[in-house]
Amino acid sequence: MNKNTVYHQLEANFVKYKDLIAVVVKENQNGFTTLDQMKPEIYGVVGRYETLGDMKENFPFVPVRNQVKDKLDQVDRALKEVDANLQLVVAYGYRSLEVQQHYFTIQKESYLSTQQFENEEDLNEIIHRLIAVPNVAGHPTGGAVDVFIVDNRDGTKLDFGVPIFTFDSKDAYSLSPFISDEAKKNRLLLRKVMTSQGFAPFDGEWWHFSFGDKEWTFYYKQPYALYEQKRQEEVFESIEASSNK
Repeated sequence: MNKNTVYHQLEANFVKYKDLIAVVVKENQNGFTTLDQMKPEIYGVVGRYETLGDMKENFPFVPVRNQVKDKLDQVDRALKEVDANLQLVVAYGYRSLEVQQHYFTIQKESYLSTQQFENEEDLNEIIHRLIAVPNVAGHPTGGAVDVFIVDNRDGTKLDFGVPIFTFDSKDAYSLSPFISDEAKKNRLLLRKVMTSQGFAPFDGEWWHFSFGDKEWTFYYKQPYALYEQKRQEEVFESIEASSNK
């Protein structure tokens, strides 16, 4: 079986745009916080932008929902029960809807420059594998995170087959069989500790997990999503209010 056939089989099992458009959202009013950049004394998640820094100017520290931060802390704790030297790092959290739309438009225009497509829904389905369609995207809710693991002994990143935010290789697919045994082991570890705290994996990117958004709702068959998408101003105000308490 050749690579393209295997990739196609994997893609067939991805959460799709059509799976998410009808998901109901009931905002639970959970606020936002930002992640510390320094390693905590005992356990806890670290936030550090990697490669994608499009939100860094307005949010120097990675923003996520409060509930998400608490769960990520527990993921790091679980990692340290496996190996005290392991550290969970969040490379990306909240993304404004404007930035999400920008990325989506780029991918859509790139695809249309080489392909003819009349059915908008089918087109959205194809682009959704590369970048989430804005109206169902998780990052603008503050519930989606992009994560990896480092070894605190020397700060090196664990081998995950391809680096985080590698969008030009289908070996970024979580279950790609075309990576080393070490990379497979590390992906399974990351998936195990993240799902242990209720995060839903997105199998198109080994680094992407979410809680409370539409993808999480569909994956765990919940009655509704917990987080609606938030404007950048709302996120800033929530973080500011929290820091002034």
